[in-house]
Amino acid sequence: SAWISGGKRRSDGYRDGTDFDENRAFAHALIPAAGGEVSLAAGVQDKVFGAYDFYAPSHQKDGTELYFAREWTTAQSGSITYRNGGITVRGYGRRHRDRFVLKESNPAFYDNRHRSLLAGTEAFVRLPIAGGDLAIGGEWVHEGIHSNNLGNRSRLRGSLFGEYGRALGARWRLLSGMRIDHHEDYGWEASPSLSASRGLGDGRVFFSAARSYRAPSFTETWYSDPNNVGNEDLGAERAWQFETGSSMAIVGTRLEGALFMRRESDLIDYVRPVGQPPWQADNLGAMETVGLRLRARRQWRSRIHLGRQGTDSAFGPGVQVRVRASGAATDCQPWARTAAGRDRRLAAGCPQPPGRSRRLSDTRSQCQYSCPRRQCAAAGAQSDQ
Repeated sequence: SAWISGGKRRSDGYRDGTDFDENRAFAHALIPAAGGEVSLAAGVQDKVFGAYDFYAPSHQKDGTELYFAREWTTAQSGSITYRNGGITVRGYGRRHRDRFVLKESNPAFYDNRHRSLLAGTEAFVRLPIAGGDLAIGGEWVHEGIHSNNLGNRSRLRGSLFGEYGRALGARWRLLSGMRIDHHEDYGWEASPSLSASRGLGDGRVFFSAARSYRAPSFTETWYSDPNNVGNEDLGAERAWQFETGSSMAIVGTRLEGALFMRRESDLIDYVRPVGQPPWQADNLGAMETVGLRLRARRQWRSRIHLGRQGTDSAFGPGVQVRVRASGAATDCQPWARTAAGRDRRLAAGCPQPPGRSRRLSDTRSQCQYSCPRRQCAAAGAQSDQ
């Protein structure tokens, strides 16, 4: 079987410098082969958009100069996956081009160009062992970037991983895992995980704990402009996250709640002496985030689903409301979302070094378990995000 899809989005924006024009195409095919199945996928994207106050602020000088930034991106991706029983082997690649100009009316004033390539392969096998399921495998990834700002860089990373899960009695379920990563620049890291759940009538209780790490990006390490400077001496971020909660049905309504905590060390963000640019990437130390997540869902006979989900943490509250109504011939899923205090969640929960100010990140998506995504210092350097 095979299918092809495409799409186009275009807008003049809500103000100057916020327009965009995007084209996308995607193709997928499934082919029987060697007793199994081969999956082929490919996609392309072409996008141009006004980057007003997006990567860097637009400035007005002496009331006479107002300029707008613009960005052009193209991306191609592809993958091939072979599956046969419990065996899966996959290869994939992504190529990305990016151009950013700070002044659309005068591109030569500041012009960033980046070309990146990511290629990798992974393989894993699933086996029934000792009454449970075992999955073991590995991954290899090459990352490279050619940039008039970051220079020509490349690095390799690989990992081995394993996961084992099984039922304990009629109600308990246990899942444990271990991932060992090796990064060409940052060495070895081990990331264990453990989760357990127990059924309680129509509901369940659960607990999970896991360790993770993140290597600095090309942008955080090498990027430089008058307002932002990378740091070649950055170390990797590390974190432990814990969560416990339960779900249950009460009078036809599904209620879910969870308490979570995340402890990070060597957090990476941009800092500077108060009022003195540039912003510089740095490892800021430790941070702890504690939050509560609540969710309620109900379904009526008319097939109308109403749910409410809230998350409250050190970064501020966030609320999602989902309403879905479906009939015999249609399935309409309108969305409404609010996120109170979205633009300043980071300031409430992250440390501030003595004598330094802290950039406030725009958390463009709700993040339940991790620190909101930091503002990209690179003017258009998306290749390593």
